[in-house]
Amino acid sequence: MKIQFKKEVLTTRIKSPLKNFEVEEQKIEVREDPLTGEKTRVNVNRTKRFHAAYFDINDFIESSKKDCPFCPENLDKSVSKFLGKKERIEKNGITIFPNLYPYSSAHAILVMTKEHYLPLNKFTPDILFLSFQAAQEFFKEFKGKYPSINFNYMPSAAASIVHPHMQLLSEHKPLSYQELLLKKSKQFYSRTKKNYWLELIKEEKRLKERFIGETEHFVFLAKYAPRKNDNILIIAKGISSLLEMKEKHMKDLANGLSFIFKSLQEKLNINSLNLSSFSGTEETKKFYRLNFEIVSRARLRPYYTTDIGFMEYMQKEPVAETLPEETAKFLYFGKLKSVI
Repeated sequence: MKIQFKKEVLTTRIKSPLKNFEVEEQKIEVREDPLTGEKTRVNVNRTKRFHAAYFDINDFIESSKKDCPFCPENLDKSVSKFLGKKERIEKNGITIFPNLYPYSSAHAILVMTKEHYLPLNKFTPDILFLSFQAAQEFFKEFKGKYPSINFNYMPSAAASIVHPHMQLLSEHKPLSYQELLLKKSKQFYSRTKKNYWLELIKEEKRLKERFIGETEHFVFLAKYAPRKNDNILIIAKGISSLLEMKEKHMKDLANGLSFIFKSLQEKLNINSLNLSSFSGTEETKKFYRLNFEIVSRARLRPYYTTDIGFMEYMQKEPVAETLPEETAKFLYFGKLKSVI
């Protein structure tokens, strides 16, 4: 049974004030995720909507430095501590400590750099590798079966603090979306006796429409049914859990992510994004693979309007303005060699 990429194209015609009330036809694609069946709507014309003018973020960044709790001079007195002998995890200039307002019994903040602000094109492979390496220390310490790495970059992606930081969760049960991925992956395996994720890699490489590139251990794709703009899906070739990641996997992932972050900024003018991991367990390897997703978020502006509304929150049907096939063209890198 082949993976199916289903979509329905809706058409609407309006008299647009942007074209002196001439008739304009717009197409809306309703795409279905090949694994979960969840639907997404894509209308590239939405990029033409009114937005507040671009502004120089330097003043904003400068003002956000004041009393930043994650800056080195404030960190020791401003952030919380774990109970026990190891009150904070410190490794290679990275500090991990409990979230002051947690979502979980094991929810930590990982401060990635001493620098208060890094543009996306300055997240080097080294910075990302050392962050992943430090995260493993937290996961080993808290021993949850379902760890996750999450990154809100800049306020329009829900970062309350500009200073680059990740959020780590160590859970005994999978989070909702992770649970759905595991359930659907297992069902796919039961029907086909094949691993969905490996089949997806094979099919996307064959089609070449949404294939961005690969490293030794990871494949980068533009997601067919995007959950938000520029939705990038990163799939591990051989492991199903974050807990299986060795140094070679971390370095490899860091190389690919650094390239993607740089390209998002320099080619697509992105300055805000979310990243999350979706980890199974070693026992799920037969039908599952560790994967990560990135979505770009609305550009930081002085008068920010959220890019998530009733469709996403209430109707649970995301709306995107970018076609995955176009995202893949802009970000394409083919085979990427390690630089660390």
